[in-house]
Amino acid sequence: MIKKRVSATGAESKVTIVKKNTPKPKKILPVKFDKEGFFLAWGIGIVVIGIGVLIIWATNTAPAGGTNTGAYTVAQRLAKLMPESTKEILAMILGGLFILFGLFCLLLGLRIVFRYLKDKAR
Repeated sequence: MIKKRVSATGAESKVTIVKKNTPKPKKILPVKFDKEGFFLAWGIGIVVIGIGVLIIWATNTAPAGGTNTGAYTVAQRLAKLMPESTKEILAMILGGLFILFGLFCLLLGLRIVFRYLKDKAR
């Protein structure tokens, strides 16, 4: 801290001490690219988009009847009770949600890149 003596002239001979705060120098940290986060976001995004496309493709190309093995699980019996159009709608919704989540992950990866470029420019 810098201390400065200030004295008043004239009748007052009082001395006051004024303290000035000097700012501490900030540490400059090098900007690092978060490649683990980038690869994780893009990897999950690409895989989930692939699964979504596969679900939609399988829904559109599967034959209407299916196979009849005789031994059905509880989930298969419940699925057979649903009309075909409802199953297809639910499968399409699920595939669409997978694709949307994959796009969201890809955008998170792009956000990491743009944040790195913005911090690097400073």
